[in-house]
Amino acid sequence: MKQIFTIAASMMVASMYSQTTKQEKIADSYFPKNEIKVNIIYPIWGMGEISYERSLSKHSSVGISAFMDFKEAKNSFFVTPYYRYYFAETGKGFYLEGQSIIGKSNDKNLFSAESANGKMIFGIGGGGGYKLVMKNNWFFDANVTVGSFLNENKDLYFKPGLSFGKRF
Repeated sequence: MKQIFTIAASMMVASMYSQTTKQEKIADSYFPKNEIKVNIIYPIWGMGEISYERSLSKHSSVGISAFMDFKEAKNSFFVTPYYRYYFAETGKGFYLEGQSIIGKSNDKNLFSAESANGKMIFGIGGGGGYKLVMKNNWFFDANVTVGSFLNENKDLYFKPGLSFGKRF
């Protein structure tokens, strides 16, 4: 009987330490989970990219970006879903990113997809970056990703980014 009481008491004490404290719950409730951002260097080249990112936890998030070329290749577009792992808490600081890219391009120089020729193309890649969060949840995000299109030539792509956005 003594052993059963000791085991039950130990389990109750252990479960008390695994509970989230009231202060942690308050801190989590003020952590913005959604972000929207615009790549601010692409308009220089006649292109545009807008992204949405959703935090899954303090260290990871998923997102999707949409890219269009407004200048030379009117029918070029890409959609890029991605996963990010942040080394600092609350989705800021340095991170690593894994992504896939799917789209269509008529421009032979766009992301170096030389064999696209108006066909749908798919690729996978990875990269990293740094997110600087400022007051009122405005932020800058600088990143670089490199990957390979899964076409017959295995063309490589390089995708730089400097984005400005808002967390909410």
